[in-house]
Amino acid sequence: MNEIIKRLAEQAVEETNLPAAFWWVTQDPKMARVAERFAELIVEECATVMNDNDFEGSSIGNVILNHFGIKE
Repeated sequence: MNEIIKRLAEQAVEETNLPAAFWWVTQDPKMARVAERFAELIVEECATVMNDNDFEGSSIGNVILNHFGIKE
């Protein structure tokens, strides 16, 4: 799992006070991949929205994708 996405998942567990919610992600590789892909899809959607808008020629969405390690 991407380190940033993992850190955010752990933060979500801490903030919701539901440690069992993260257990299934860390213990089951298939579920970890589902959770990781879900996070990637959210990031990709945000990047698409940013790229679809003109920010003086800058592709801010690509910066977001690079930050999360989804696109190089």
